[in-house]
Amino acid sequence: MNTRATVFLLLFLLLSLTAWGAEGEGHGFDWMGFLGKVFNSTVLFGGLIYVMRKPLIRLLSEQSKNLRVEIEARRESIQASAGDYESLKKRLDSLESEIKEITRQAEENGKRERSRVEAEGRAEAERIAKLTQEEIANRVDAAVRRLKARVAEMAIQRFREDIQDQLDSDRHRRIMEKNIEISGEVIGRK
Repeated sequence: MNTRATVFLLLFLLLSLTAWGAEGEGHGFDWMGFLGKVFNSTVLFGGLIYVMRKPLIRLLSEQSKNLRVEIEARRESIQASAGDYESLKKRLDSLESEIKEITRQAEENGKRERSRVEAEGRAEAERIAKLTQEEIANRVDAAVRRLKARVAEMAIQRFREDIQDQLDSDRHRRIMEKNIEISGEVIGRK
């Protein structure tokens, strides 16, 4: 006998003994009832096993196959996750160096930009200083011209007053004649 049959036989005997013990306090043992129950149980469970054996085997083999597929899928998933973990770890390690490189480049760019802005600032300051000096020179020249004009005006005014004080009618007549003479010579040359 194989082990399945032995297990079922022991199971039937156990069920039968349980049923016999539950019958109570009979004075004798009913072997025919016992054998009938054993036969009925054997036929019932044997029939169930016979009918359910192939679907049960198919079900168990499918579940076993599905479990193998699931286990293999989980292994692959774990391996892929481990690969992803390693690549992420490498990426994180490289990110740290990338961050340092970006920081270094930003500092260099900042220094270059500061130098450029300072140079532009110096050039602009020099340009403003030059324009300021030119403006000051222009204003000084304008002030000097105004001052010279004012001095000339004052000198003319002073000479006019002096001439008027010293000019009598005889002198006035001689100056007019002299101017007419000069004007005539100039007109005659033309």
